[in-house]
Amino acid sequence: MPKTILSLTPIFLSKIWGWEKWHLSCFQGKGSFVANDEKGERVNALLSEHLLKAGYGPEQIKRFPLLIKTIRADSPLSLQVHPDDQRAELKGSLGKSECWYILEAAEESFVHLNFKKKVALGEVKKHIEDNSLEEIMQRVKVEAGDLIYLPAGTVHAIGSGITLLEVQQNSDITYRLYDYGRGRELHLQEGLEAIDYGSSNKKIIKKKFTRFQSPYFELERKSLKAGEVIVKKVTHSFMACFVLEGRLMVSENEASGNEASGNGASGKEKFSLEKPLSFEKDDLAMVLAGKNEITFKAGGMKKGEASFIFIYPPAGEPLSV
Repeated sequence: MPKTILSLTPIFLSKIWGWEKWHLSCFQGKGSFVANDEKGERVNALLSEHLLKAGYGPEQIKRFPLLIKTIRADSPLSLQVHPDDQRAELKGSLGKSECWYILEAAEESFVHLNFKKKVALGEVKKHIEDNSLEEIMQRVKVEAGDLIYLPAGTVHAIGSGITLLEVQQNSDITYRLYDYGRGRELHLQEGLEAIDYGSSNKKIIKKKFTRFQSPYFELERKSLKAGEVIVKKVTHSFMACFVLEGRLMVSENEASGNEASGNGASGKEKFSLEKPLSFEKDDLAMVLAGKNEITFKAGGMKKGEASFIFIYPPAGEPLSV
């Protein structure tokens, strides 16, 4: 039976400023491995198999829409910007709009998020040449639980002492504008052209969010006490679930009769098609679309709650690799 619930092994990348873990990636050579696959396949291969068995033709297979990672910044990241879809298409890529969910933040930690006021290209260029770009950037203090949305074209940087979950379009294009003298390549012409000057002083920050939707992805934060369940039907091409705290047991269930899907268990009898998979803090589950319901059950905690974030691709997005 084709697998519907995938336990993914992240790709670990060491950086000059800290590290990244790519939990869900379909990048060539950087695809996540599927831990519960007997062959140890990358997720790309299993998605292709799933597509063929679901009746998709090669012409319907598009670029996978999302990249999900955690980032740890022990020192500041560069001040940088990402291109939108139109500019990125010239390089054969999607654009890169993204959002951050702050997992941990040291006291007084901050991010740079857009400019203090609206600016023009010439002004930004002058500050880069003078090594004073930080002076015109907004410095925003953050704490665990904050959600920040960064549309493509937003100049930004993650400060030191921060660990965050990043959900982004499936792109790895970054234009560095300032890098604290670390000797890495800058991308000034492309970066200056990629900045969205029309919204150069805007920011979207949500405290204690429960749901967030953009044109590129949707996030939903949930909590369950031990033994409680959420039952979902995957109505998008796939969904992912990142565990923030506690343990989550995930299983695919075939019901004995028609049932309403949604949040909460039904009174109908269910039959588990496979042994439930266990996901701990910082694990990510990927669930492919199918006809059966998926049960998410909090377990393994003596006290407290299991908390997690559901992540969905754009509505109507076809399954992709």
